Amino acid sequence: MKTLPLAALSLALAATAACSSGSNAASPRVSPVPGVPTPSAATVPTAASSKAVAAAASRVPTAPSRGANPSAGSTRKPSSAAPRPTPPAPAIVSNADNGKTFTLVRGQRLRVDLQEGTWTDPASASATVLHRSSTRNDPGEARAVFVATAKGSTTVSATTTSSPRKTWSIRVVVR
Repeated sequence: MKTLPLAALSLALAATAACSSGSNAASPRVSPVPGVPTPSAATVPTAASSKAVAAAASRVPTAPSRGANPSAGSTRKPSSAAPRPTPPAPAIVSNADNGKTFTLVRGQRLRVDLQEGTWTDPASASATVLHRSSTRNDPGEARAVFVATAKGSTTVSATTTSSPRKTWSIRVVVR
């Protein structure tokens, strides 16, 4: 069944009323749509009135659909770019990883959790390669989260603030 816009429905009802014979046409009842007469039960459409309704409906332009309708076509072009893969889970490093090398991919996170001492904030030697997005430094622990943002390599390091001073450092390679 074809759905018609309100203007086409008004024209169709008007055409039906105009094509009805004078003896069958009763005075219009009150319509639920203002300005559109509702035919009475005595009004019987004829073959001529059905053709008039169809002709009137075909002349009324329809508005474009607001929702996505796959059968109506779409003005959006499909994206040629492949969706970006989700980066792997964050790499988590601790005191035990001192001196090691870690390889990350762009977009991947690195979480540093250092304990047993009062540490400076873990820092990257190159913020271009590995950007620090958050840090938290409490007595007895230091935490930081980094995001791999560009290809290259850098070091992440922190130092205890009490004697004897200890330095913690890792190498990070971003591919």
